[in-house]
Amino acid sequence: MRCTLFGLPLDVQPLAATLERVREAVRGNRGLTVGYLNVHVVEQALQNSRLRDALHGTDLIYCDGFGVKLAATALYGVPVERSTALDFLPAFLAELCAAGLGLGFIGGKREVSAAGIERLRRLYPGLALQYLADGYSDAVDEASLAEKATKLELRLLLCGLGTPRQELLCSRLKSLLPTTVLWSVGGLLDYFGGAATMPSRRISAYGGEWALRLLDRPFALGPRYLVDNPRFASRLIVELLRRRVSR
Repeated sequence: MRCTLFGLPLDVQPLAATLERVREAVRGNRGLTVGYLNVHVVEQALQNSRLRDALHGTDLIYCDGFGVKLAATALYGVPVERSTALDFLPAFLAELCAAGLGLGFIGGKREVSAAGIERLRRLYPGLALQYLADGYSDAVDEASLAEKATKLELRLLLCGLGTPRQELLCSRLKSLLPTTVLWSVGGLLDYFGGAATMPSRRISAYGGEWALRLLDRPFALGPRYLVDNPRFASRLIVELLRRRVSR
């Protein structure tokens, strides 16, 4: 079921259904764009019309973050399953790789992402994840990138450029790679490359990854949490009050 949260699309379905839809697209050689909503993405999109348009053009958007989970549950009265790419994607990639499918990654610092890919390969033997481009260039040559992905016969391309760059790039690549699954994954490889602290299962279960990220990068992420979280909470309170008054 697709609903809207503050005017932005969100697919409310079990994680297993989300992954199965990706499997079907990858194995069927069909294009699919996959993204996520968390508090930061919501706040960015409400101030950036290009990002809003990209999200509305994304085929599948799952809940990533307790803020979005609580808001969607409060507004729609249905349980929303929250997950991050870190929760499921590495093992999922290994499963796809075992089927002999080509996978690629864009984003991050080259040395960090390379270290992350090597660690994933050790954890999941047979993983053939190709590193295509870093996330620190001013611009990505989309035509060249699409040509490289086509030549490597990549069926799944992970984009870890951060919001809004990753969503905008996937939106532009959609027409250039019509048979490739394009998936925005944020800082996934930072965890495996040593640039971010890997959360324990207990911390992940309670959505505490943000606290570890804040400790890792207080000056870079502090302003985001200090601004985005109160603003998001205010939006939710106002919307709940508006609905109560309009009954």
